[in-house]
Amino acid sequence: MEKKNPYITTIGFKKDDPEHVYVAKLLNTLGRGKAQYIVKAVLVYQELQKKGEIPTIGNFRLDYENVRKIVLQVLDEREENMQIVENSVKEQKLRRRMMC
Repeated sequence: MEKKNPYITTIGFKKDDPEHVYVAKLLNTLGRGKAQYIVKAVLVYQELQKKGEIPTIGNFRLDYENVRKIVLQVLDEREENMQIVENSVKEQKLRRRMMC
């Protein structure tokens, strides 16, 4: 389904995410200048990406290698969690067999 007006967008911010809260408060101070601020911010961000000047969050650089490390860490943690669940299921089955 196509939007009625592609130039109007609603953004929902997460009230439990400090970055979202900060940005929402900042945008709310801009009144009717919100759209222009967002346009400029997106254009600057895209230009930085084109130049290879990767933005940072705190001391963390958003480059390929750092993102790769995070993804691999998440996959490792997921695998570990799945192993824990599998072991727990095996233990429960063994206990049930012993009780019968």
